[in-house]
Amino acid sequence: MPDMAKAPVSLIRLHGVEVPGSPEAVASSWDEASRILTAWGETAPPAHHGYHKVDFQVLFANGTEYGGRFDLQHGGRESDGATLEAHVHTFALCH
Repeated sequence: MPDMAKAPVSLIRLHGVEVPGSPEAVASSWDEASRILTAWGETAPPAHHGYHKVDFQVLFANGTEYGGRFDLQHGGRESDGATLEAHVHTFALCH
């Protein structure tokens, strides 16, 4: 598998499956994706009280694609405090 941990991001697609209104967004950086998730997280439950499912697809500059689900809690992070970037990089380092 190509190294996702070092390749820059070209595009990040987000779909707030359980976010009210089921919004979709496209970001061109991890920072932009974090801002979107933080905004969507305003309606999410607090840590350890549930989450909103967010599907994502990341396209890296080297052509690698990775998709999955992010469990969004209030504040725009997962229950362990991970950002989407940390979530994806953890996967890349473990596989």
